[in-house]
Amino acid sequence: MTKKIMALLVVCLAFVATSSFAAQDVAVSMHQMAKSYRSVMKDETLKSVTADLAKLHAAAIEARDGVPDFLQGKPADDPKRQLFRDGMNRFLKQVELAQEYAKEGDLNKAKEAAAKLDNLHHYYHKKLGV
Repeated sequence: MTKKIMALLVVCLAFVATSSFAAQDVAVSMHQMAKSYRSVMKDETLKSVTADLAKLHAAAIEARDGVPDFLQGKPADDPKRQLFRDGMNRFLKQVELAQEYAKEGDLNKAKEAAAKLDNLHHYYHKKLGV
């Protein structure tokens, strides 16, 4: 009986710890996204834009695949969780568009596409109330 209780306690603690780390990971990823976005907008070379867009893309994938703290405990089909995921997917598509322009060698179009990320950021933060 004691072993069962201990095993259950360990599983519960692991779940709580994983949930806390997942929320922290999303916050860290969001911070990295903001940092990379600012870098992209300051970059003056195609090489630096390409590198910073890659960092932005990686951080956005990490954020999309996590659950932010304000959505912890909500079911997967919760409208706000769906809105978060939809917003992250739109954000990623816009990053990928900017990356495509960068691959084509068009620095100005890459930065114009990246500039639209700020509108997405504000729109979804407002819709989600964060």
